[in-house]
Amino acid sequence: MYEKDYYKILNVAQTATKDEIKDAFRQLAKKYHPDISTEKNAELKFREISEAYEILSDDNKRSQYDQLNFVEEYQVDYASEGQIFNSGYLLKKIPKKVKKGPLLTGKVKAKLTSLLFNSVISFNLFIEENCTSCSGKGYVIFNKKKYLCDNCQGLARFEVEKTVQFNVTNFKETKQTIVLKEQGSDGYNGGPKGDIKLKLILKRNKG
Repeated sequence: MYEKDYYKILNVAQTATKDEIKDAFRQLAKKYHPDISTEKNAELKFREISEAYEILSDDNKRSQYDQLNFVEEYQVDYASEGQIFNSGYLLKKIPKKVKKGPLLTGKVKAKLTSLLFNSVISFNLFIEENCTSCSGKGYVIFNKKKYLCDNCQGLARFEVEKTVQFNVTNFKETKQTIVLKEQGSDGYNGGPKGDIKLKLILKRNKG
């Protein structure tokens, strides 16, 4: 749990429109993007403005922020209705080298009786995908100069929703760990996709 004034960070009013927020972020990103800027503490500043933009550009996140005046990290467990599994999206420095995508972890709960008829569990989660315009770098090169990517505004990656399925084969163990290899977020600089590690909890019906 943490508290920041995201409007002040982007230098916009609390009544700012989406376009005004986008324009403010764009101007600051051009100034502080760590691969372009020569400003002191540019990397730290860019992470801060990116975090602010991530919240204020999303209607739901902005509404929650306005109501509570803070952003709370949270985890949503999988449910039979197909709730969203969210790893908690964190803006961070993009690695310079080839690297596997980040590991996503979480819990999946399911009733044992429902799995007797269908051993496939399906749920939605958010993963990170590289911007296709800049290949996940946040900038493009033209005439040997680096320019902020217009498509992602320097963020390099987007958070997208994905449906994941896996089979449950061992019903004797009420708790087990499932690893879905390379089904998660995109890798960096051509690296493989990250894994999804889930703690599967099978619930027996009472009675």
